[in-house]
This record gives sequence, C-alpha cells and structure tokens, in this order.
Amino acid sequence: MYQLEFEYIAKYLDFSKSIKVLDVGCAEGKFLDFFSREGLECYGVEVGREAAAIAESKYKVYKGNLPELEIPEKFDLIVLRGVIQYFENLKDYFRKIDSLLNENGLIYITSQPNMDSICHQLFKDKFILPVCAIARNGFSKDVLVRYWNSKNYCLVGEKYFYEETPYVDVHNDIEKVYRAAELKKQGKTVDFRSPAFWGNMMTLVFKK
Repeated sequence: MYQLEFEYIAKYLDFSKSIKVLDVGCAEGKFLDFFSREGLECYGVEVGREAAAIAESKYKVYKGNLPELEIPEKFDLIVLRGVIQYFENLKDYFRKIDSLLNENGLIYITSQPNMDSICHQLFKDKFILPVCAIARNGFSKDVLVRYWNSKNYCLVGEKYFYEETPYVDVHNDIEKVYRAAELKKQGKTVDFRSPAFWGNMMTLVFKK
C-alpha cells in the first residue's frame, strides 16, 4: 500500500524542485522512506514514543500532539495517512496543518475509512475499520471537501484503491457483501466483519 499510495501522490509533485514533506502520524517512518528515496526533505509527527524513536533515527520527528507543537518549518506536502479518525479536537489539527502548508502546497489524505461506502452502510460496527472509542471521527468525501473548500482549498485528486491492493479477493468479497445485504434485508444482525471492497478506503488530495 505504501508503494501504491506513493505512486499516486507522486503524480502531483515536481521532483525537479525542493520539496519538504511532513507525515502526521508517521509511526516508524516507513511511508516517509518512499519520499526520502526520491530526494524529498522528510519530517514526521508522532505521539508513540517507541515509533518516534525509530523514525527519528532517519528523519526530524516532532513528538506529541500536532496542535501543541512548535514547528518552525513550512511544508509543500502534508500527509495524513489513516490518522484523522483518531484526532481529538479535529479543527485544531486542521488549523495547524493549514498554518504549516506553503501556498500551492498539498494535503494528502489516504488510507482513510469512507463512511459513505456500501460496506459501512451494511456492516456499521463490523466495518473493517469501525469508528469506535479510539477512532473518534468518521468521514465522507463530502464532509472533507466542504471543510477544505471553506478554507479555499481545491480537491485536485480522488482515488479509491481496491483491485490493485494486496487485500483484494473479489469473488469472496462480493459474496460477503451479498450475504450482509441479505441479512440486513431480513432484519437480521450482520455478525461478521466487512471485507476489503470498492470504496471502503478513500484517497483525497487538496491544494492550497
């Protein structure tokens, strides 16, 4: 997935120029590795101490919650990979991100559960990545577009990875979704987790 998601955002980057990238929730820095190999200047934000220690052996890592951090740099690309559902006080995070992004910079939201997907509608709390006590927020494309449009950002890229991913099993995935739909039609409980499926995870690129 790192490779797929890097190749997608790479289409929006001019590698002939100096590019500074910030990965918010960078964990051990494995996604940043793909950007570093192409010569980008890489930075991370991470709350987990052990993960941050590994990432900072390779990159400059700011440790803690993003809105509370003093970050002197400005960035051309800010990556939010599978993290915004975990943010508390989400608008504080988004305001901070806006303040850190250069004009014409990009926000890359990817590996993000899509609450408008057919699987979320069918499976609810059995959705492959449910919104729960830890994952505080659920999002659809429209919610994110409305917010960033209100801040004068434009949606310039949209992708829903599935068939090209390592998780795909089209025949069995369709069977599970069909079975869930039949159970719901009969008023019965869906007691198994959703499969990977078309539309489950969204990838969006916003330009400032």
